[in-house]
Amino acid sequence: MTTGHWDSLPLFAHVDGAEYGDGLTDAQAEFLAHEHRIVVLGKWVGRTRHGSTEAGNAIALRRLKEINPDLRVHCFWAVNDQFSAFHAAAAVARVPQDYIVRHPDGGEYLSMPHHQDIFAWDTSHPELRKWWVTTIVDRVLEEGWDGVHVDGIKQYVMRRHVKAAALGHEVAAALAAGVDILLADLRAALPDRPILYNGIKSSPWWPDGGRRYLDAGLADGVLLESFGCGAAPSAEPAWMLADLDLVSALDRRNKVVVFGSKPDARPDPAEALRFSLACFLCSAGSNSYLRFPLPGLGRETFAPYLRPIGAPRGPAERLDGGLRLRRDFERVSVEVDLDTGAARFDWAAG
Repeated sequence: MTTGHWDSLPLFAHVDGAEYGDGLTDAQAEFLAHEHRIVVLGKWVGRTRHGSTEAGNAIALRRLKEINPDLRVHCFWAVNDQFSAFHAAAAVARVPQDYIVRHPDGGEYLSMPHHQDIFAWDTSHPELRKWWVTTIVDRVLEEGWDGVHVDGIKQYVMRRHVKAAALGHEVAAALAAGVDILLADLRAALPDRPILYNGIKSSPWWPDGGRRYLDAGLADGVLLESFGCGAAPSAEPAWMLADLDLVSALDRRNKVVVFGSKPDARPDPAEALRFSLACFLCSAGSNSYLRFPLPGLGRETFAPYLRPIGAPRGPAERLDGGLRLRRDFERVSVEVDLDTGAARFDWAAG
């Protein structure tokens, strides 16, 4: 167990996907509990074996806490997705279908673009908001979760123009305003539990970078998703630099920041991990954590980096017009080029 933030690589995991439907293997549970600081259990974990997300998650939560009581484990809850097939609490028989957004023409239910079989919550509906908050608060308090990870905010707020194209500007604005109320009500109901959300992003569609809920005191931390990859202009060097500045600024304000990247951030997954880790270290502070999804949650790919880092000796130095960064820690010096993707680690001997 570490005693300092930089005694080892501060890892964050969001575990989800059909491969976890039977729950966590012994190796996965040990890796999560011993090498990570914060773990989010998603809708799939244990759902196939135990019949619902709630039942499967509760078993995985207890197992992780038995291995490492100090591990912070957060419950996953989305503002936008009606996962009736996953959550017992969201079964159609228990949740009125008025809670689902309908197309203005024809009245058909609106499905999510990335999941055609999953419908979109009507966050403008007061009864939906009451049910949404009550349901997650009951789970957190009854099952003993350390906090909540709220997903889907960007779908309704940052990408409000997409909803407006399908539903009209008035409906899209009401959905976005409903998200604000949801978070305010959740904060009021869980004043002492950390709330993380997804997220921040330097984007033309996100003028404040997504930090508004931190600024308003409605959340304690935020996820930067898909650094260096995903929708344009995420992979452009200037926008990546803006993301790094956003991470550093929020960390300095003592906000939890999860630096999320993916194996497709560079052409080769191993290179993507090196690049993402170098960018993380050049922007991170004592409130920052790295999320880099790995197939099967294996330890092997991370193994070369699971070593003491030591405190940073100062902020990152910007070279070559600011697109090449270098930062020194007690046990490693890191250099990364945002333009070429080249990354270098010089570890101290011993």
